[in-house]
Amino acid sequence: MKIIPYQEKLDSTAIAVAIGKFETLHPGHTKLIEAVVEAGQALSITPAVLSIEHPGEPGVLSFDEREGLLSESGIRLHLTCAFDEHFMNLSAEAFVRDVLLSNLSVKHVVVGHDFRFGHQRTGDVALLEKLSDELGFGLTVIPEQTYDGKKLSSSGIREALSNGDVTLVEDMMGRPYCLSGTVVTGKRLGRTLGFPTANLNTDGNKILPASGVYITKVAVDENTYYGLTNVGSNPTVHTGNDIFVETNLMDFSGDLYGKNITLSFVERVRGERKFASTYELKNQMESDRMYLVTKITHQ
Repeated sequence: MKIIPYQEKLDSTAIAVAIGKFETLHPGHTKLIEAVVEAGQALSITPAVLSIEHPGEPGVLSFDEREGLLSESGIRLHLTCAFDEHFMNLSAEAFVRDVLLSNLSVKHVVVGHDFRFGHQRTGDVALLEKLSDELGFGLTVIPEQTYDGKKLSSSGIREALSNGDVTLVEDMMGRPYCLSGTVVTGKRLGRTLGFPTANLNTDGNKILPASGVYITKVAVDENTYYGLTNVGSNPTVHTGNDIFVETNLMDFSGDLYGKNITLSFVERVRGERKFASTYELKNQMESDRMYLVTKITHQ
């Protein structure tokens, strides 16, 4: 899959394009992608997405996660669009005429039912339908997608993640929330308590779930282990507000330092709290581990 900024002129490649933020690639986004891939096949043109980006904002998916999922779905061209002053000031008609048609050679457009575009969001689906008839490009409008009777949205997924409800996040996205990174050396305090942990170095480009202890599945090399992952500041043994992601793996022996691992979040066990002593902390960690063993045993 090729990735280019939307300003780059496409002289010889006609495309079908789905437009949106695509920040979580939830099932609503999947509907857009399926429709644009189908349109590309029917018209023998390149299926593409144009994603609206907010540079510097951490996301639910990393860049690599999103690009991998888009490529696997059949998208062959990803046009990135920074939500900058130039883009914000484009009129709705200029966006269609100058960007989509003149610059990108778009032959078919796929959007959601509530899609808005152009300066101050003045463009809507009704305008797209009018311009489609007038200018001769195809248009597919995807109806609202819901989960549990509510509109399915990336903002709802972010809210669930901020509440630590990773089970709901997985239900809404259709895949678990994941964190990938390199295992780095920590202070090894978990080892002194009998719970050695892998400390994940995250790049800060992903939204972290609420502080707490989670059941995770941990991919190491070609193997998968269950683990207990603590996300938070570890107030019992640390001072300050730095956030750590530390995982104690079940049934694993070996050296993880320097390895790349991926955590898939399954369930939140409890919130993070400060214990009166490391003895109380150790007792709670043993209780958390027994809960995990029970969950695995009764699967």
